[in-house]
Amino acid sequence: MTMYVFRIRTARIYTINDLLANQLSASTADCFDDKTEMEWTYNLERVVKFIINKKAIGEISDKEFNDMFKDTKHIHDEKDLREFVNRVVDPKDSPYKKSVLVSCLSKKNIADDEEMWSNYTNKNSKKGFLLVYDKEELITKCKSKDVNTITYDDVKYDSRDKLDITDYWQDWFYIVCKNIDYSKNKEQNKKNANTKLEGLNHTYLDPKKLMLTKNIEWSYQEEWRIIIDNPNYNQKTHEYNDGYKYGYTIIAKPKAIYIRSKVPKQHLNKIIEYAKDNNIELYLETRKDDLEIFKNKYTNKQ
Repeated sequence: MTMYVFRIRTARIYTINDLLANQLSASTADCFDDKTEMEWTYNLERVVKFIINKKAIGEISDKEFNDMFKDTKHIHDEKDLREFVNRVVDPKDSPYKKSVLVSCLSKKNIADDEEMWSNYTNKNSKKGFLLVYDKEELITKCKSKDVNTITYDDVKYDSRDKLDITDYWQDWFYIVCKNIDYSKNKEQNKKNANTKLEGLNHTYLDPKKLMLTKNIEWSYQEEWRIIIDNPNYNQKTHEYNDGYKYGYTIIAKPKAIYIRSKVPKQHLNKIIEYAKDNNIELYLETRKDDLEIFKNKYTNKQ
C-alpha cells in the first residue's frame, strides 16, 4: 500500500523554482514557528554537585580540578564554581539550530485543513499549493545518500518545553577535567579533549535527532521530516557561510499537486505546465469536486 506525505507551499518565485528543479526545499530551525525546537536547558545545581562529588571521591584530582580553572579566577568555594559553570553553559542560544536543513512534511492529507494552510503560508492560504509525495520513494532517495549526513523519520511529540541536557554538561566537565594537563603539550591536550567531546556531542546532541522531537501542542501536524547537515554551516564560528539559511534535502518529483484558488496567474501557469510535462496529477480548488476526489485518492488508509 502506497503511503503519502504532504507539503504546503506558498506560491512565490523561489518556491516555484524549487518545484521546477524537483528540489525538496529545506530551511534551518531558526526559521521555524516553534522557537523551542532544538533549544535546551540544564540543572545548574546537579552539574555543580556532580563536579564536587567527583572531586570528593578522588575521581577528579586536585591538580585536574585546578588545571581546569587555570585560565579563570581561582575557584574558592561552591559559589565560585556555580558562577563559573553558569558562564560556560549558556542555554540562551543553541548553535545546533543552524547546523542542519530540514524539510517538513505531514503524514495526513491537509488539503482542507485551514489551520495548516495558515501556518505554512503565513496566512496567505488561498495563494498556496499542496504537493503529494510517495513516502517510500523519498526514503529510497534518502538511503542513496551518506547515512552520516541525512536522516528521516516521524516527529515524536512530548510535553517538554526544552531538551534537558544536564547529563551532557556533567560529562563535558568531567572530560575536560581529565584531559587538560598544563604540564603537558597544550595542543595535544586540546586534541585529546576535542576527540572525546566530539563523541559526547554525538551521544547527546546529534542535531538530526534533536529535530525529530517537538512539543505536544504541535502533534496535530503529524509531521514527517528529512534532515541533512547544512553544507553552509561553519562548525568553528557557529554561523552561516554567506548568511545561508536555505537549501534542499533531496531531488524528488511530486505525484500530485492541489492548487488553491488565488495562486497568481504567472505562478499558476508554470505549475500547470510543469505538471503536464512531468505527468503529474493536477487538482484545482476552483474546479468542482476536485477537492473531494483529491482527498479520496491521496488519504493514507489506516
